[in-house]
Amino acid sequence: MRFFHKLYINKNIKKSCYFFLLLAISLFSCEEKRVIYGEVDVPQPDHFMNGEKVCFLGNSITQAGYFHYYIDLFHKIRYPNKRIKVINAGISGNQTKDALKRIKRDVFASTPSCVAIMLGMNDVGVYLHTNKTNRYKQREIEKRFSSYQQGYQKILNALKKRVSQIELLSVTPYEQTAYLDTTESIYHPNQELKKYSEFTSELALDNDYAFLNFFDSLIEINKKMQETDSTFTIIGKDRIHPGKLGHLVMALNYLKSKNYPDTIFKISIDANKDSIKAYNGNIINPKITQGKISFKFIQHALPFPINALLKDLKPFFPIKKINKEILQIKGLEQGTYKIAINGKRVSSFNEKDFEKGINLSNYTDTPQYRKALKVADLLLKKHEIIAFKLQQIKFLRDQWGFDSDIDQLKEEVVSAKESRYLSALEEYLTLVKEKPIYIKSIQKLEEGVYQLLKPSIYKYSITLL
Repeated sequence: MRFFHKLYINKNIKKSCYFFLLLAISLFSCEEKRVIYGEVDVPQPDHFMNGEKVCFLGNSITQAGYFHYYIDLFHKIRYPNKRIKVINAGISGNQTKDALKRIKRDVFASTPSCVAIMLGMNDVGVYLHTNKTNRYKQREIEKRFSSYQQGYQKILNALKKRVSQIELLSVTPYEQTAYLDTTESIYHPNQELKKYSEFTSELALDNDYAFLNFFDSLIEINKKMQETDSTFTIIGKDRIHPGKLGHLVMALNYLKSKNYPDTIFKISIDANKDSIKAYNGNIINPKITQGKISFKFIQHALPFPINALLKDLKPFFPIKKINKEILQIKGLEQGTYKIAINGKRVSSFNEKDFEKGINLSNYTDTPQYRKALKVADLLLKKHEIIAFKLQQIKFLRDQWGFDSDIDQLKEEVVSAKESRYLSALEEYLTLVKEKPIYIKSIQKLEEGVYQLLKPSIYKYSITLL
């Protein structure tokens, strides 16, 4: 124990020496000019602490969806020192009663500190909501809503005993207004789904839980975009499952509710005073000379790489409200200046643009943005293995009643006559056999993500043209 303590102190001494060495170099290597600079750390949110597990409980919109992937991605690139684990506990076809049955296996077994619930699309019975109504349909609609309320309350009662934080996510809307394949929807369940959303909101209010209203947000975007394009849909062509854009909107609403700071970093330079200040990063070896400014910057966080997806939705989600990588320079001589990072040109601006501040997050060819895309790609592969492989095993087991006796199930393949059962059984056996491979792949992808998340040094130059 003493050895460890001694080693720890020595490491800190080395770090301190290294820091002061960099400081000395930075202050006295500026071509006879002393550059004064300071550093300010970004405030850390207290929503999720390091090591916390956040579980998303739901149906196919959660199992095969991407909103929790985007939430996970945001936390990893914005707060790389916080290892927050996002758990996909969605199973296709689930109603509240089904989610309740598997809560021990899929929620409590993972020991999450926070559980976010999104259920309702399967409970509502989309097929019941047509232009033609009758007493049977009305009774069934009322019965389903009552079952939803009871099931939801039972889920909350179970969670209260085991989980410190509960979040309620509204049901998403059905696509009943877009013309898809030149046809209108024959089903119109949104009035009932709105009732489900309002019930969830009331539950959250009564129990002091966080509530996220995905329903109204997606409806609003659909309505606005369909004014000029009747084929636009934020949901998807199957009218039930939001695509990646819809899931991104859901994630952005979730993140917005947490009031995360939108600034990734800010570098403020005053060329007249020869000073540089950095927010959420470290300046190394700054030089301010006639017609040129250069420095190295250790960046602690990365931009959320969603510019391409948000192209059509900028009025709803401006990039500046999500990503701010600000480079601000005061006191520049009149003229046009080129910004280059790691020797590659980003763009050119005049002295007035620099005085206002340049948001580098608007540019997708920076090394920081490209690095963020690599993180996103690895995390997406991990997400899809979990959604379409590991969670699919659970779905097939629940759907068809497959047990853990693999040898017996293999014998059933020979005798099975019903084609759908046989297809499901063969898929299940293949997935179970390859499960160890999937787990190893996930571990490798996670290692790759955290390797990429290590801070990098970026070389900046701002040169008068």
